[in-house]
Amino acid sequence: MRNGYKTTMKSRILNDLAGVAGAAYSVANGVREEVKTIAKNQVSELSARLDLVPRSELDSVEILALRTKEESENLKAQLTATQNLVRELQERIRILEAIITE
Repeated sequence: MRNGYKTTMKSRILNDLAGVAGAAYSVANGVREEVKTIAKNQVSELSARLDLVPRSELDSVEILALRTKEESENLKAQLTATQNLVRELQERIRILEAIITE
């Protein structure tokens, strides 16, 4: 009977320890969630105070900048082509004027 008592006591102790461990896990999980919420709120407040822009707005500006760069490069290429055409026409005019004045 003495051996059965020891086994029962060990079982109760293990059950109690399991209960304490489960409760500790629940408390730790709750603390983790609370810390996460507090940190998130503090970051939100800080970003509002620093007047930071949202990521979506930054992405929109980046897309706009890329489009503007592409358009600028296209316009630069068109300007270069137009300048070359003007030079060519000026040369033809010079040749025609030389022919006319001969």
